Amino acid sequence: MLRVLQFTTERHRAAGEGGVITEWYKKELLAQARAEFDGLLRRLSKYRAKDWNVNDYKPLTGKQAGLYELRFKADKRSIARLGSFYLQPMLGAQTLMCWCY
Repeated sequence: MLRVLQFTTERHRAAGEGGVITEWYKKELLAQARAEFDGLLRRLSKYRAKDWNVNDYKPLTGKQAGLYELRFKADKRSIARLGSFYLQPMLGAQTLMCWCY
């Protein structure tokens, strides 16, 4: 199971808008890109993180170690979003926190 969390600001909470990824998803992605992003999250949710396809994500190194780029192609461009990832063994869940766009 993959849970996706997102960073929210006071503005998002006051307006009941979700968060930064929801804002990016609704305002900047066309239908094809939304479908590709949804497909990426579905693919990642089927496998344990150690079995993820390296074309779908990239772990960052150096000062950015612990962060990941989620990658997909849509609308004739490559798109990458930052997130952090951690396991919750007690719940049997993997959590991907998307906090930047």
